[in-house]
Amino acid sequence: MIATKIKISWADLMGSFINHFIPLAGLKSNEGTGRLKYAVKQTLPNVQKAVKDYNEKLREHYEKGCKFDDNGNPVIDEQNRYGYESTQKRKETLKNIKDWEKTKVEIEITCVKMSDFEGVPNFNTATELALDKFITDVNDQYKEFEEKASKNGTAKKSEVEA
Repeated sequence: MIATKIKISWADLMGSFINHFIPLAGLKSNEGTGRLKYAVKQTLPNVQKAVKDYNEKLREHYEKGCKFDDNGNPVIDEQNRYGYESTQKRKETLKNIKDWEKTKVEIEITCVKMSDFEGVPNFNTATELALDKFITDVNDQYKEFEEKASKNGTAKKSEVEA
């Protein structure tokens, strides 16, 4: 197993990656899941730290643009959302958050191979795609595709990076 640092956007980390990675922490131990469970156990604290960092930075972004009461606390409306001086200010804050979520964060993960997922319930193509940075041979497959495509001109670089 390989421990490596990956760069992933906040949006991808908090979206598809986290939604498919966290259930792996609850895998039952059996003969076939040892390597996978080990990798998840090694990676989980780093993912948890990244989630904590994300939540702190997200709160900071919301509070940069929101209204504050007389005591200096952010105003929270009836629907448990931050209050803003205007709809325009709210839209501006949300746009800033969307832009910030495109930035990359670096986290250390312990990679596994596709074969480590044999017998894992509910493992499918969506999970494979979401965890592509966690599965080394998926990365190898993409690299091979990239190399072949660039050699014979069948794909544009932007198509293989997506």
